[in-house]
Amino acid sequence: MSDEPDFAKMRKKRRRVAQELLETEEAYVQNLDLLKSSFYEPLFENSKNPGRVITTDDVRTIFGSLNIILPVNKLLLAELQKRLQVAEPDFLIIGDAFETLAYCLKSYTAYCNDFENTRHILARLKKNSAFATFFEDISSNKTLKGKTIFDLMILPVQRIPRYRMLLAELYKNTWEDHPDFKPLSEACRNVNETAQSVEDSQEKYANINKIIAIQQDLKIPRKLEKEIGTLLQADRKFSMEDVLNCSENESQTIASRKVILFNDILLVTKVTLEKSKDPKKKKESLKVKKIIHLNQVTNIIKSSSIDKQPAIAIFLGNTQLNFHIENQKQTDTWYNTLAACRTYALQKKEMNDRSTKNPGTTDHKRDRWTLKRKKNSTLNATNIGATKESPVVESINPLYGQKVPNRRQSQLVDEDFVKKSPSMNAMVDPTKKAKAYKMNTTESESGQEVRTAQKRKLFSRSTSVDALCKIAQTPRKASKDMTALNEDE
Repeated sequence: MSDEPDFAKMRKKRRRVAQELLETEEAYVQNLDLLKSSFYEPLFENSKNPGRVITTDDVRTIFGSLNIILPVNKLLLAELQKRLQVAEPDFLIIGDAFETLAYCLKSYTAYCNDFENTRHILARLKKNSAFATFFEDISSNKTLKGKTIFDLMILPVQRIPRYRMLLAELYKNTWEDHPDFKPLSEACRNVNETAQSVEDSQEKYANINKIIAIQQDLKIPRKLEKEIGTLLQADRKFSMEDVLNCSENESQTIASRKVILFNDILLVTKVTLEKSKDPKKKKESLKVKKIIHLNQVTNIIKSSSIDKQPAIAIFLGNTQLNFHIENQKQTDTWYNTLAACRTYALQKKEMNDRSTKNPGTTDHKRDRWTLKRKKNSTLNATNIGATKESPVVESINPLYGQKVPNRRQSQLVDEDFVKKSPSMNAMVDPTKKAKAYKMNTTESESGQEVRTAQKRKLFSRSTSVDALCKIAQTPRKASKDMTALNEDE
């Protein structure tokens, strides 16, 4: 008897939350339709005209996954309207209505990632007077009722957290025996994962923009350029920044510095003001005075009370950087964040050292590569000249029937048998003597060695001079014949 009132309250709560989900979904779909008809369609039509003020690529980038999100949410809206038509005593099933949305959740992540980029694109386009005029015309549409493009475009970014809140409330008021318990649990899981992905992406994008903004304001001395390099790194995250009074070692000189903390490095900068395009305003620049790699920090000490200064001391080898902070809460925040970032930097260094010195992976591969190189070098040494101990596989020479070592099976053919030359004419039978020809030999590629080789013999033109030299089997006889020829003449 005591459980029945609880079930009745849970039923009423479920009905109320589901009704809110339906009403907010109706307003959401209407606004997406308004965004498409008032901004997307006019801009897309203009991008196809010769006198366009915007390109098709910019239109697609600005509106992202709108054409995927809108149809899916219309299906979800139709499902919710159908589910809420059931009578009060019947079970209200909401969870499986989100199955259609589950396939579209990744499009929500992509849309949210491009949202900040959309603002920059529109800001760039508005500098063009033709685009500014056209955009002002479509923005003055009466159906918008004063809503701007950003008022409508931010709705998908805000909708996922709203789904998570309403579905969690429904799940809280659903008991295990309820038919909607398992489908609702699956819907909550999918929406939570997407919401987390969107938050992570937005945080990552904000971190990238922050680091880029800091990089643009930095003035780095030449001696520190190589050490800092590019500030934007794949695994680098901005942590915090503040203007603090700093000193080094035991010096009594205290200077105001802007300290910027990342998860792996600490920058100590001096704030300077420079002239900007606007004469009334001055641009702030940051001159880097010191860079500290947190994986090289040996210790971080916090004073017991704010009366004792420095409040925080950072030790790096023989040097010491001091922060003079008079606020205890600020001191605790800086100390805890510094300690956490140093722990991350040390873990990152340890992982990098493992990856470069792991004997089970890198050294093993190096050993295999060394063995492979040794094996290849041994084969190359064998190919240069066959040794007595090395087995020689013989095969029939296809040109002359001479048995020679098989190059493919064991080693290269001996140079006395076959010469490596682009011309096949360089390959001769070493067992046969060259025939004499009654033909005069004048200029030749092979030079003086060929002229004195044999008496009036025809030699093949070859790019290998050594091959032609070795063709001459009786150099002495050839020399005598040439002498006799000169005497006859």
